[in-house]
Amino acid sequence: MWRKGCFAWEYKGKAANLDKAFDQLLRYSIALESPPLLIVSDMDRIRIHTNWTNTVQAVHEIALDDLADAAKRDLLRQCFTDPEALRPTKTRQMLTEEAAKELAALAQRLRDRGHEPHTVAHFVNRLVFCMFAEDVKLLPNDMFTRMLEATRAHSHFHEV
Repeated sequence: MWRKGCFAWEYKGKAANLDKAFDQLLRYSIALESPPLLIVSDMDRIRIHTNWTNTVQAVHEIALDDLADAAKRDLLRQCFTDPEALRPTKTRQMLTEEAAKELAALAQRLRDRGHEPHTVAHFVNRLVFCMFAEDVKLLPNDMFTRMLEATRAHSHFHEV
């Protein structure tokens, strides 16, 4: 389904793979004039992906049972009547700046602990590469994220 200037919607059957449905929707969204919202659903869930240029994508998931909640219904209504209300406020530039600040702060904490600047820089470069590799699927199944989470869960150091 498509509503010009609002959304494109790909519906699949019960317990469908919504990630595959989203990939399919992406393939023909350009032909549909790149709507600001890309929505995929099955019999139990509705997933709304924002699709504005130069913003960080937001994903809103609504379970069928959630439609009893007025706020969730309003979110769905806005897809039809006011998609602009779902526009993320964070731009890619803002996200990049935040990430750079976090990495710089991490590097400074490591240097403050006595690590050599060259070693710290090499380590931070490796982290950035791993994040990139995971994003472009060179590292399968969120391997880097899972490794970080497992390390944090089993470590007595909760923050570097």
